[in-house]
Amino acid sequence: MWKVTTNLQRNKGRRALIETLEALGFYQYASPDHVPGIKQITLETGDLFPDFPPMSLSQIVTRKKGLYKIINPEPDGTKRAYFVDSEILFEQGMKVFLEEISPLLLSIGVRMDSLSEEAPDQKGLSVTINGMFFQIDSKQELDADKPIWTRVTIRAFATVNALLAFAGSKERLYYCMNSGNDSQGIFLTEQMYRAIQESGVIPEADIPAPTSDS
Repeated sequence: MWKVTTNLQRNKGRRALIETLEALGFYQYASPDHVPGIKQITLETGDLFPDFPPMSLSQIVTRKKGLYKIINPEPDGTKRAYFVDSEILFEQGMKVFLEEISPLLLSIGVRMDSLSEEAPDQKGLSVTINGMFFQIDSKQELDADKPIWTRVTIRAFATVNALLAFAGSKERLYYCMNSGNDSQGIFLTEQMYRAIQESGVIPEADIPAPTSDS
């Protein structure tokens, strides 16, 4: 009986969170046809961001992962979550990362009319966007052999947040660490973040953290 009660409470909490997030515009970037499936995945698993299906459709069917068959062929996702490999981000620079998220940024109101970068083997990794200069990693930090991956990722996210703030958007890029040099960038407003944080139905390790430059 305790387990049933707990499950009922959990499902009620997840449903309430889904409703709150929807009212805050959480699903506005998702394809409308996919929103019901995204909500269902969240209700059944607590996963708010089914943007990274762990398997291809053939693998899902073979392994009978029925949950991910809610949407055919795969969950299209919220378009709020982006996988980031910090090593690739550092080695290839900011341009690849910014180009990947540019469709969402443009829909939010962030235009990148000009974009240039300095490679990390020169003066350190930096980027200039619309005439605004952002230092992502310095030559001094590289020479000092300080930890790179987290620093570069956080500063990259802080750069995106500066662009969002300049555009007058309430969206910000939050940080969710996976393991090693793998992480996720999650677009949320502060209201969405607070709703997720205070819901009590999302594991603490899965709650994105606000990005602060460091």
